[in-house]
Amino acid sequence: MEGVVLPVVLWNGAPSHDISAMLVTSDRSALITGASNGNICIWALNLEKTKEACLAPRIFCLGHTSAITCLGEASFSSHDVIVSGSADGSVHVWSMNDGTCLHAGPYMLGGASACAMTTLPDRRYVAIAGESCDIYIVDLYTMDIIHELRGHTDWVTSLFAFDIGKESPYLMSSGRDGTVRYWSLKDSETDFPLQTLPLPEGVGGTDGTSHVTHYHTGTDRGGIPIMVAIAPDLLTFIVVTQRVVSLFIASTSRLLWSAVCPFGYPQGWGGGAYVDKRKILMFTTNGQGCIYRLKLPKGETVTPLSFMGTSSARSHYSPATPSPLLNSSGGIIVSPSLTSTPIRLQNNLLAQSGGFPLRPLDSGYNSPFFDLNIENLDTNTLPPIVICTFNEGHASQQQTTLSPFPNLDSSPPHQNGTPLVNPSPINLNNSNTNNTNNNMPISSNNNNNSYNTLASSGCFGNIFVVGSSEGKVDLWVLQGWESPLTAEPPPHTSTYCSDAWKDTYSPDSSAKGPIGVVTSSIIVQDIMALVRGYDNGSLAIYSLPTAPFPRTVQNAHNGRVNCLLCSTPNYSSQKRLLISGSSDFTIKVWDVASFDLVHVFSNHSGPVTHLFAPPPSYSSSKADSAFDNVFFSVSDDKCVGYFSLDSMRSKYIFGVHSSHASLVSLRREQDFLLVAGADGTVWVWLVATGELEGRIQGQASRDILENSEKIWRRESYSVHNTAVSSSSSTSAIIDDVALDSFTIQNMGDVPVQLMLFDLKQMCSELHKHVIPKKITPSTSLPVTQQQGPSPSRAPSSSNLNNSTSSSHANNIGNTNNTNSNAPSQPSPMSSSSPSALSSSTSSAAAAGAPSSSSSSSIVQPSSSSMISSLATLPSYQCFSYLVPWGLDKACDVMVKKELMLRPPHPSFSFGTRGEGGNLGLLVPSAGALSRWQCSGEMTAIVSMAAVAIAKALLSISDQKNACSQVLAFYCAHVPELLRNTYVEPSLPVLASFWQDDNEDLMQAARSIFISTINRMPTGLRRTIAQGLSVQLWKPNKLSKSSTHTSSATAGGSASLLAPASTTAADHPDGPPTNNKGDLSEHNKARENVVFVLAILGAEKPDSLDERVTQRITIELLKILYRGASPRLVTVVELVAKGFPVWRPHIKDLQRLLKLMFSLSLQNEPMASAAHGALMTMGGNEPAQFVATLGAEIARDQVTVPSSSAVMTIGSLVKRDPVALLPLLPRLVETVVRSVDPHTPTLRDSCIKATTAVLHTMVSKYPMVSFHTDSQRLAVGTAECSVIIYDLKTATRWHVLEGHKGPITAVAFSDSGRALASYSMAEGLVRIWNAHTSFLSGVFGGQPHCVRQFSLPKSAASSPQVASFPPSSSAKSSPQKLNSPDVPPNVLLETVKLQWASPSSIMLVRGWEGSITLNLDVAL
Repeated sequence: MEGVVLPVVLWNGAPSHDISAMLVTSDRSALITGASNGNICIWALNLEKTKEACLAPRIFCLGHTSAITCLGEASFSSHDVIVSGSADGSVHVWSMNDGTCLHAGPYMLGGASACAMTTLPDRRYVAIAGESCDIYIVDLYTMDIIHELRGHTDWVTSLFAFDIGKESPYLMSSGRDGTVRYWSLKDSETDFPLQTLPLPEGVGGTDGTSHVTHYHTGTDRGGIPIMVAIAPDLLTFIVVTQRVVSLFIASTSRLLWSAVCPFGYPQGWGGGAYVDKRKILMFTTNGQGCIYRLKLPKGETVTPLSFMGTSSARSHYSPATPSPLLNSSGGIIVSPSLTSTPIRLQNNLLAQSGGFPLRPLDSGYNSPFFDLNIENLDTNTLPPIVICTFNEGHASQQQTTLSPFPNLDSSPPHQNGTPLVNPSPINLNNSNTNNTNNNMPISSNNNNNSYNTLASSGCFGNIFVVGSSEGKVDLWVLQGWESPLTAEPPPHTSTYCSDAWKDTYSPDSSAKGPIGVVTSSIIVQDIMALVRGYDNGSLAIYSLPTAPFPRTVQNAHNGRVNCLLCSTPNYSSQKRLLISGSSDFTIKVWDVASFDLVHVFSNHSGPVTHLFAPPPSYSSSKADSAFDNVFFSVSDDKCVGYFSLDSMRSKYIFGVHSSHASLVSLRREQDFLLVAGADGTVWVWLVATGELEGRIQGQASRDILENSEKIWRRESYSVHNTAVSSSSSTSAIIDDVALDSFTIQNMGDVPVQLMLFDLKQMCSELHKHVIPKKITPSTSLPVTQQQGPSPSRAPSSSNLNNSTSSSHANNIGNTNNTNSNAPSQPSPMSSSSPSALSSSTSSAAAAGAPSSSSSSSIVQPSSSSMISSLATLPSYQCFSYLVPWGLDKACDVMVKKELMLRPPHPSFSFGTRGEGGNLGLLVPSAGALSRWQCSGEMTAIVSMAAVAIAKALLSISDQKNACSQVLAFYCAHVPELLRNTYVEPSLPVLASFWQDDNEDLMQAARSIFISTINRMPTGLRRTIAQGLSVQLWKPNKLSKSSTHTSSATAGGSASLLAPASTTAADHPDGPPTNNKGDLSEHNKARENVVFVLAILGAEKPDSLDERVTQRITIELLKILYRGASPRLVTVVELVAKGFPVWRPHIKDLQRLLKLMFSLSLQNEPMASAAHGALMTMGGNEPAQFVATLGAEIARDQVTVPSSSAVMTIGSLVKRDPVALLPLLPRLVETVVRSVDPHTPTLRDSCIKATTAVLHTMVSKYPMVSFHTDSQRLAVGTAECSVIIYDLKTATRWHVLEGHKGPITAVAFSDSGRALASYSMAEGLVRIWNAHTSFLSGVFGGQPHCVRQFSLPKSAASSPQVASFPPSSSAKSSPQKLNSPDVPPNVLLETVKLQWASPSSIMLVRGWEGSITLNLDVAL
């Protein structure tokens, strides 16, 4: 099972958020903003009138390494997700709830920038366009490109998805080639566009000579189309260029008019969208905008867009109105009935037409005259009416007071939840002609410093949003609002992203006041210390987890502290050193303990920007002693420094290079240090002498770098920007890396300091220090069975902990855990004599549990000493971050007193780590309670972490109260205290740890799962089950195209959501073993859904309906028969736990029993799980159990020892003797057959196991008796007879008949000459002559009844007794006599028949004592 990592972020301040893309979700509950540095912010959006705050940052996502260029909204495994595209072509999928990165697709578009994105109506697929002519349809479940739409002859600029009734989804695109194209996404129709609409010059078309036009050229071409959108009623669509917006009839592509952007150059239109079917909002690149009211042609019936009449993929539309012209390529040309003379309407004319004077949204009115320049006006169409304008309402840098929002009852005009506008408008006609990247964030050059620099703007249904480079968001709501001439403008609010971090600046203070802005930070993990560097040159060190007042060194440098590094001593007396690099050109070395200055390196002539250490593997090698206790530096003086901490001297300064260093590598075999410059030159230096070996350029430089070990790379921003990987010495001091840390920092930005808690390693570390050790004087525990983690390696002196190096970026927080098998199953039960059955004590003991050694002792340290030792343990200190501080004062006091923990400081918040190590972090303003209010996944992980560590700490006897209090809070009190805002933990997440190699984590997951479903009412559990079960039948709606799908990915998604059918694989008996559809090909999330529903069905059977129960039974059997799942033990446990629920849907039970038996012969933990399943199934279906195991005994195969089957039967006899009581004769017959002398191999292999099992039967059943000397076994049956077996020959020796009721007890006399039998239903004890000889058979002397005793009626009727109830599956005689039933377990435990002497018998009945029956003669 993978490691469980919980990120905890220590905020150093607000990271920058230069907004480059935006999206408002279809339910209007969230705003998503992407920044030019690659981070993403999820904002909570609340438009209810009663709420005080309507817009606030909630989650910060880190993962992209370049600017976010487009955003989309989709669904992933029934969760709402965000899809982000960046300038480097990477596409990531994020959870809307907690920011978890669910999928990371680096460079999906081949390095091209993702410039346009739209979500298809089913919300599983997105269409993405990059800097190319192709459009890619991406399956978010698999991140596969399933279709490539090819047709544009130049870059695609805009995408818009829509559907028409129940038809397949359609796509509309525009490109720099001056065309608009319609696409069908049916499998057979993706090769060519349905329609191609060449746009005329002036509204986005080209003249065939150039595809590049500019707004300021003065030409009438108007630029290329940058956005397209279709009205909600499919009657019209708009095409937007930088110069004009044009309205078309959708069904005929007839141009009605074009409106020139009234705000002039250099703004121009940046995009537009339909507010509703008759209003469009047009906005510029700097946030100005207009709302136009549209008019359709007078006296005409306009029909919606439809493609039902197309006969092929390239059919041309035949409208009822005058036909459009066709060009030579077969595309449709818009109708030529245009007005060539522009119409200019002034503002007063607009007012007379129903418009109103333009007004800015901040205050005051604009000019009373405003030119509305309409071109290409259709003769039958009225010009649009401007009803509102937005004119730099975001101008003020001060936050605008929140305005009340109107009560919004209707939803915005979205197409199946898809926004009607490209969320990231792209300015492809940038005024800077030297800028070749036309997809960079849009900005406006405004010389007024009181104005924010705009970065992005967009309209999403009825919401208009403008974002700035400072992270400010302005938002207007247009729903239900349409101003008359004297009304107020639309409601508006604005918020800065940095407001969520305003409380993180106060802690860094001293007697002289605030220290400054944090510019670098690092965590010294083994001593739990946070070191911060500041812009004014100061340093501060915090003792984690609680440090309200740090130790500070004011003006430690004369300039900004750019980077930090920490050494690890190789012996206890060596000092821990901190290295700091500054813009004052110096590197300073500090003693961490005292914060005294140790040394100053002044070898650079420019700011020191980076510090890093060689990999730990270098210092661990004796051949690389040159790298012991050394570090490197990178400076803006174009040099790389090489320093020794042992001698406190600069070994060498490598440089000056021709450009700034971008990469540093090592080649150990030649002792080379390679420095790659920004100009592409690689400088080769000799490490031993510091001499320049040479300079390499061109392809040779690339080749040598590819064959070297990179130890540092300059990156402007990276979420993997950590100094030393988990193999570093600082991490090595902490056993198996229970705690790791790294820093994320954009150049010139505030660093984000993270800690990664590996929950499994934390529990293991605690066990190593907490669990009492068992000491055995005579023997020692084998190495393979030792508990706890292996001892850590001795730290090396050269290992350093860096805050900015990225040489081990891909290993951040990644942990590898290997499942180790427990000792194999104990050997079969044995007896002291292999040749004959014996009743010795050793043989009976062999059938029981293995005995424990009495020579071992327990060493239990005192509670106070244990706490003192734990106080310095990072895993224990980190527990403070998981304690629910502030919810209950009594709990806080108890934790402080007994566990010696305090609330953490400085401020922190939790996060999630997703695919690729990408992070979703809660912002500081979310508060401490947000860990339970964000998502079910985060609630589950945080709760599991706290409960698992608390369970580990329960080993301390005197601290059980505090640990139990934490357990109770997470499992019961927190959900009750946060009743309305508490998010229940995710059942799929908890189910994924139902089987785990870490006992604490597994028990924590199970405890939280059970407590969660116990809190739920039955109706809620059924609702959850129904919602999850949809994924078991959900079909794959859009299959891959055979033309554009590679063979490597063609099989993955086809079976992902395959519809339920009556194939062999879906049969309740399970699929054939050679079925190609292996479960490993299915999505892990879908498999986890099976486990969740199986646990629900096993624990709460009323949660599943009959259909879901049948499906879960099928899925469990599939996994069992395939045997490929890593969680096969969990499946076995669930089959056993819910067997009564699954049983009606299991047709071939014998096959399942055989499989369980074979699994019980494997290693632990599978052996125990399968054995438990056999016991459960045997207790419910004893007849099938006995028949199946009997067949396994008869097989006598070497690979499946028959003795194991005999042992399994014996285990069920011990565990549930009542279940096997009706089948007792058959059971005895099966066991006796295993010692048949005619099958010597079978007898030899089973003799010990059979001995033990028969002795178990004698002890459990009073109606079974065994005589050792004669080797005879007597069995009383429900058929009123006694069967005597001769075990020497393994045959029936005689059947005694005469009773009229079922036999309750039998007993051989000590001599074996007599047998007593008792029938409770009959009230009669019979004495039989069981002695025979050779002559008895010759002269007819057979066993016979020699005496009988009728019990007094009072004795017989004192209890309400009867025979044991016959089994429905056993063909026995009906119940004898009309006596009320007595519980079978009471009968087996209280009735006993034994010989007191050769002439007397004692009958024991627990409810009345014993009765002694005397014989006339001794037998």
